[in-house]
Amino acid sequence: MAVLTKRQTQEAREDERRLKAAEERERLNLNKRQAHRAAEEAAQDERRRPKGVSGFFARLTGRAKRIEKEITTAKQRRALRDRGEWKALDDRQAAHRQEQAASRAARFEDEKRLFRAEARRMHERISSEGARGRETRSTDREREPGSRRRDKGRERERKPRPKPES
Repeated sequence: MAVLTKRQTQEAREDERRLKAAEERERLNLNKRQAHRAAEEAAQDERRRPKGVSGFFARLTGRAKRIEKEITTAKQRRALRDRGEWKALDDRQAAHRQEQAASRAARFEDEKRLFRAEARRMHERISSEGARGRETRSTDREREPGSRRRDKGRERERKPRPKPES
């Protein structure tokens, strides 16, 4: 698995947060549309039911039963339609999440490949400069005697300061 940089991890979290917010908005919109449509359909069903004297005769003739049966089957079809809409939304959102994850992974892999290529170039440049630098660098023996450090890089011993007498 690729090691993600802090920036990449932050971008992934932001993408995920935005995606979740968008999905939540879609779900709320679908819920509102279905609730509004259900209210309209319930009002329509109520208007179909015979009332008053005509309702009395509809019950006597059996027409009211037929209308109630039609309303019941319409409610079942509506419930199936609403479940289908939710299923379609879930499927679409899951597919979108998978696409986003694949896109993010591909982008990170590209960045990782570019980073490794740049690191390889830098390593080659440093290695070649280091080899040239060792060849041209003079050693202590080749320097003039006066330019040598006497302490050969070690710290010099310091004499302790005398403490003032009080």
